[in-house]
Amino acid sequence: MKIGDYVQTPRFLGVTIDKVFNNQMDALAAGYTEPTHYHKDGWGIYGKHIAFKDGLVKFSWGAYKEGK
Repeated sequence: MKIGDYVQTPRFLGVTIDKVFNNQMDALAAGYTEPTHYHKDGWGIYGKHIAFKDGLVKFSWGAYKEGK
């Protein structure tokens, strides 16, 4: 998985990956905590809320390597 990949997730449908992490703990530490329930081919995906000044909320999507 790499930045820019478009991935179908069970919870949020299609997302575009903004960050890639070596493991789940690094993703969580960076604030990517919203589960997408995606677990495939050794990867998981979390979302991170990003608020704009006009009150709209956007997500950033981070993929992380699962397992050891």
